[in-house]
Amino acid sequence: MRYHTNKQKINKKRAKAVEGATQALERRRRSIGAYPLSRAGAAELDGTIFALRTLGYIGSDDTLTVKGRLLRGIFHPSGVLIIELIMLGALDELTAGELAEVCSWFSFDNERRLNNRDVLNANSKRVRGELWRIEQHVHGIEERANIMFTPGIVPDFHGVALAWSRGMSLGGLLRRIDLAEGDLLMLLNQTIDLIQQVQSAVGQVLDARDVWEQASPVLTEGVTSERSAAAHAKSRIEQLLIQRERIERLRPLLAQAASSLLHGIIIQSRTVPSMAIRIGDELVPLDAEEDADNLDTLG
Repeated sequence: MRYHTNKQKINKKRAKAVEGATQALERRRRSIGAYPLSRAGAAELDGTIFALRTLGYIGSDDTLTVKGRLLRGIFHPSGVLIIELIMLGALDELTAGELAEVCSWFSFDNERRLNNRDVLNANSKRVRGELWRIEQHVHGIEERANIMFTPGIVPDFHGVALAWSRGMSLGGLLRRIDLAEGDLLMLLNQTIDLIQQVQSAVGQVLDARDVWEQASPVLTEGVTSERSAAAHAKSRIEQLLIQRERIERLRPLLAQAASSLLHGIIIQSRTVPSMAIRIGDELVPLDAEEDADNLDTLG
């Protein structure tokens, strides 16, 4: 598939990225005395910059790349993983409901074991495999940078958003996964919020003319000689076009993904915030319209 092409080329670029980021980090450490930070704070800042450079979020000219601009608009601890999925093309072949499903994985952060009767479909399995590889790569860089790991997903949590987007009721979801009704409402709402956040970040980057008029060169694309300068410049332009086409295709799909979850009690809970109350640790919805499975949409 498209996101699996040019693996060797990507690995070579990653190696160059690590080398370039290491050199930048050493320069940064030599000048750290100019910054009023504690030693621990300076080390954390150094490590974060190193990781972002290596992953291609900060260019060799110290400006944000396309990935960096996207990350700036996503306020989620796993934002890097989401952007890597986007830019590697792992989300290209998903339906709106499947895209909502992937985003929902990042909305659940309880490590307890879940009893889940859902079975991942082929596309979800593929994306999970790619996400696992991305997570290992990102964590490897973060370990080298001596910074906290980007949080991953909970393996047992899946199937909620996809089933809901296809018309399953809350009662149906409760029979498939070991979560309370209030938890499901909260997770679906948080998934919509995350999708809309990613949609906003994508829109801001697409609409920013300066992003596409002059791309920041990243360390994975460094020019090594005058002879190769033209080839690298051409490569940057081609990569930029691919990135733009990819996120342009994703933009309307994100809107459709959010819309696929906005029905029934969820849309009511977003328009009438007071319809749910908290009893102890559980969020309990107040009476709303009857929530029943739509048998015509369930497969």
